Amino acid sequence: MPKQKLSSQTLPNSVALALQRFGRNIARARKRRGLKQVELAVKAGISKVTMQSVERGASTTGIGAYFACAWALGIFDELENLLAPERDEEGKAFEARLTPKRVRGQTGELNDDF
Repeated sequence: MPKQKLSSQTLPNSVALALQRFGRNIARARKRRGLKQVELAVKAGISKVTMQSVERGASTTGIGAYFACAWALGIFDELENLLAPERDEEGKAFEARLTPKRVRGQTGELNDDF
C-alpha cells in the first residue's frame, strides 16, 4: 500500500478544524504568558518554523511538537488522559460483549499453598 501524505485535503473536516482550534489555543496560551513564538519554541525544543506550524494547526506537523508546546506552557496534564482507556465507553462496551459470561471450573484439586 503506498504511503499516504496527510494534508488539509485528505483529513476529515472535523479533524482539520480540531487541529486549527488546538493551534489557536496554544497561541492564545503563549500570548497570555507574554511569550514570543521563538521563546516558546526554544522551551519546547522545536524550531520557530515548527512553532508557527503548530499555531496554524498544520496537519503535517508531528504530534510531538503539539505535546511539547503544551508541556512548555504547563498545560500538558490535560493531554495525558486524552485517550485513556477508562474514558473509552464504546470500547469498554465492545470488550464487555466479548468477555465470556461464565468462568469454567478448574481441573484438579485446589490447595492453600501461596
